[in-house]
Amino acid sequence: MKWLTNVYDPGRKDARNRLAISLDQSRDEVWQNHLKWLSKCHIAEPQATGFYTVGQLKNMHMVGVYRLPTE
Repeated sequence: MKWLTNVYDPGRKDARNRLAISLDQSRDEVWQNHLKWLSKCHIAEPQATGFYTVGQLKNMHMVGVYRLPTE
C-alpha cells in the first residue's frame, strides 16, 4: 500500500470539527466528502514526518491514510 497522508482519526467524536471548511461547502458537506474519500482508502498507523515521530502522531490522534492496491 502507498501512504498518502496523515489525518486526524475520523473515528473520534471531535473529528468532524477538526477539518478545515471551505467557503462554498458547509461543514457537513466537507465531512461527508472526507468520509467518502476515506472509504476508498485504508486507515492504519501514521507515517513519521520530518517534524513528528509515529509516537508523537499517535499521541495527537493522527492516523495514516493509504491507497488500496488496485486489483
